[in-house]
This record gives sequence, C-alpha cells and structure tokens, in this order.
Amino acid sequence: MLKRRNRFIMEVEVEGGVYDCHCPTKGRIGNIVFRNISCLLSKSNDTNRESYPVKLLYL
Repeated sequence: MLKRRNRFIMEVEVEGGVYDCHCPTKGRIGNIVFRNISCLLSKSNDTNRESYPVKLLYL
C-alpha cells in the first residue's frame, strides 16, 4: 500500500500499476503511517466497486 488517501480509499501498487482499493475499516486505525506497507488484497468481480478490496495489512 502506498498511502491511505481518505478513510475509504487506499492507493496500492499491484504488478506495477497503482489502484484505488476499498478500505473496509472507515475509522482510525491506530497511529500507523500508511506508506509502503505490504497488504493482502482480494479480487472483486463487481464492476461497481474498486478492483481490489484490502483484506489485511502487514505491520
């Protein structure tokens, strides 16, 4: 994950491309600096949602 742009969207680099990914936790997540954090994503087939919802952050 490159950064958390707002409480709903995280910018994540996937195979050389940068994607807007849905963040399921809308509130504050501790005092984490959201830059260059590895994360686990899932692939969404829903065209009305972001392509890769964030499932897990590796801290």
